[in-house]
Amino acid sequence: MCRVNLIMLAALLFFGLGEASAQQPPQCPPGKFPVVQGRLYRPFSSTGEGGGIFIVWGCLSKADAAFKGATFDIFPSFVLLTIMYTPPGNQSEVKYASGSSIGSHIETLHTFKAGLAIHAETNFSQTDFEALQGTANGSALELKKEQGKIFSLNSQTDTVTADNDYFYMWVNPEVQIVQTDPNSLTTVYTTPNGAPMIVVPVPAGWLRDPSKMPAYMKTQLAKLTDQDRQNILALDPRVSGQALEPHRFQKTNTSIQLDGPASPTGSIPGEGLSISNENVSSTISGTTSDVSVSFLFGAGVDFGVDAKFFAGVKLEDNYESTQEASTGAKQEAEATLKTSTVGYHDVVDVYFDTLFNSFAFVSQTNGTGFASRVVRLTGIVRDPRGRPLSNKRLAIRLPDGSRRILFTDSRGSYNAFNIGAGKVEVSIQDQKTMTTVNTTKPTSLNIKLNR
Repeated sequence: MCRVNLIMLAALLFFGLGEASAQQPPQCPPGKFPVVQGRLYRPFSSTGEGGGIFIVWGCLSKADAAFKGATFDIFPSFVLLTIMYTPPGNQSEVKYASGSSIGSHIETLHTFKAGLAIHAETNFSQTDFEALQGTANGSALELKKEQGKIFSLNSQTDTVTADNDYFYMWVNPEVQIVQTDPNSLTTVYTTPNGAPMIVVPVPAGWLRDPSKMPAYMKTQLAKLTDQDRQNILALDPRVSGQALEPHRFQKTNTSIQLDGPASPTGSIPGEGLSISNENVSSTISGTTSDVSVSFLFGAGVDFGVDAKFFAGVKLEDNYESTQEASTGAKQEAEATLKTSTVGYHDVVDVYFDTLFNSFAFVSQTNGTGFASRVVRLTGIVRDPRGRPLSNKRLAIRLPDGSRRILFTDSRGSYNAFNIGAGKVEVSIQDQKTMTTVNTTKPTSLNIKLNR
């Protein structure tokens, strides 16, 4: 018998001896007395820890003495963990690597009847996501990417299409609902029989038209209803062609220039850049989005239990923003914006999605690209011996205080588009140069590195 089963057997034997155990009854307030309402089994972890049979205590008044508690399971069709947004550029990639915390912060308070105190827990033995209990009065659930995992998304076109945005769907969730007294519930998020968590990345285009899905994905998403798919897609404003809502999507202080090669035989400028929400333009707070989710009751649920506990015949996930920006926590990703389209130029603003801890990319030209007449700063970067330097990174501090990142082409030339008039600071390596940009004609700034 394996170690986990031995521990489980010992726990069952121990708690089966009677009410006396290491779990002592609570100190109840005046007028109430402790009552054993039942025993709750929680699965063991993969190392044999944290599980067993636990006594569920309650403090009841005489008027509540007839209450017997309730335990039942529901099986939501999905939990949406995060959205990954496609960057523009036909050779672009965004990567959430080690240390990033892409994921969501969810509550289910609106699901249940008013007056019930809700406490959320998680219980996983194996998972691709790191499950963390939230902090909103103990009722929130945070599901974040495991620190060592890498999520990446590639683009195939210069113009961004929402059909290529990806939804990460947890498709085998189980919610164990335990009522320990007449006025409170505990919701334990887990998987059926301790199975591994199944997370399916689904492009928006396939959610919009399920006939495009491969057979294996149709099977994995079989529980999703048409309404489920509509509710999921509604969380991505780009799917419906809407602008990014400013309270949810916070603009970072960084824009990235997307430049194609200077000639058909020229090298493609660009390399991986670290982007973060460290300097978002305002504090993250107060943003929520409610999503209704279809679900099934587990076996053995008494008739009328839905009327007793639920506010309606639906499960409602309330996705919430967190206070990461104001508490100093930082989300990072690596973005590589590249295109093979000769002579193509665009500027891409970077936004932070506070609901799903991911980054969205917005073209300043809606993908049409800039014409050469809107160049505002131009020049050649050379090494100390006067030789042009290709694919050299420049960081320009713009007049409004934001930052523009771009790279020199195969000839060592750079062209900065759509810059407002005023003083700018151009940084290459540790060398900084100041100049003034005007809107009547391009400003020329050639730079020779000192070393």
